[in-house]
Amino acid sequence: MAAYCIRLISHARTPGHRGTALHLALLLLMSTGWTFALQAVGVSISMRTGFSIYYQTNIFHYLPGAVWHLPGRAYLCQRRGISLTIFAQSAFFELFFLLGCGAILAGWGMAAYLARPEFLVLSAAAAGALGLVIAWPERLLALARRQAVPPGVIHRRALLVMLLIYTMVWFAYGGAVTLLLHALPGTQPPPLLTMVITNTTAWAAGFLSLAPAGLGVRELGLSIMLGADLSAAAVVASLTQRVMELCLEGLLWGMAKLVAWNR
Repeated sequence: MAAYCIRLISHARTPGHRGTALHLALLLLMSTGWTFALQAVGVSISMRTGFSIYYQTNIFHYLPGAVWHLPGRAYLCQRRGISLTIFAQSAFFELFFLLGCGAILAGWGMAAYLARPEFLVLSAAAAGALGLVIAWPERLLALARRQAVPPGVIHRRALLVMLLIYTMVWFAYGGAVTLLLHALPGTQPPPLLTMVITNTTAWAAGFLSLAPAGLGVRELGLSIMLGADLSAAAVVASLTQRVMELCLEGLLWGMAKLVAWNR
């Protein structure tokens, strides 16, 4: 599937098509990251099965509250013999690495936009927290369980792969929005790294807001940070990305169902 996405991106003729293919790759990276989270806590699971579980339920995160995909995923895991405790650990690692990698980029973005280098402390703190979790994951679980966890329970190699995957997620996310901006007539977006940092910072603002799925807040943050010349284009690209994501998740839900029926 990943090779197919790479082929799609390389053969796409327009920035809009490349942006769609890159966003599809992003969504596949998300299910891959969670599958590695399960492997990190000792579950033997294939990428195919992880994809099926993830995308049979992930579309429910669009419902009010944005948490309803988790009970569904936990239920499907239990049907395959994965305990609720193990699932909770995998969900924690998934969220921790996703937000940790995002916080590194968001701290950098706020420091650059506000000209306040003290925000780099956020990036440093997030990087330090990720490093501690990778170095001593058993101690973290011991604190959460309030009981000793024997060494070797957590597979550090899988955690390192997750670090790479979720870094790629944020770059793919920023890259997809950059390509959508390129697709708009007369629009010249900033360099990719600037867009990745800016887009991640805007996503963080939406995530921390009370708005459902950060709707409006993310678009406002992106338009402000990109400046007046790109403000309208930024809103259009961000809203287009939301619609595109919903359509792609619907497609992946259908594929996940097919995988589940054919297992």
